[in-house]
Amino acid sequence: MMGNLAEQVAEQVVEQLDRQKKAGTELVASVKSRVGAIDSTRTRIAAGVMLAALAAGAAFFIYTRRRRRPFTARLQGALPDSVRDLPDDIRAELKRRIRMVRAI
Repeated sequence: MMGNLAEQVAEQVVEQLDRQKKAGTELVASVKSRVGAIDSTRTRIAAGVMLAALAAGAAFFIYTRRRRRPFTARLQGALPDSVRDLPDDIRAELKRRIRMVRAI
């Protein structure tokens, strides 16, 4: 009885291994067929174009972030809006004082 039970277990194990091997082979074949469709020339060209567009966008972003703005633009950006909205006579006085400080 023990020998018979061991033989049954051994047969079940062998059958299970055969089924797993067959399923693995089918899975590999399925994956290869799908990858074959993805690995086409058009897909590679599209990926290259997307990569080039991404690189160009990153380069433009870095360029705009690193570009030095003119002094007047940086100065106006540093001033609060309330100073820029002052009347013209006060602004002219401030500009005149800035010129005097430069002369010294």
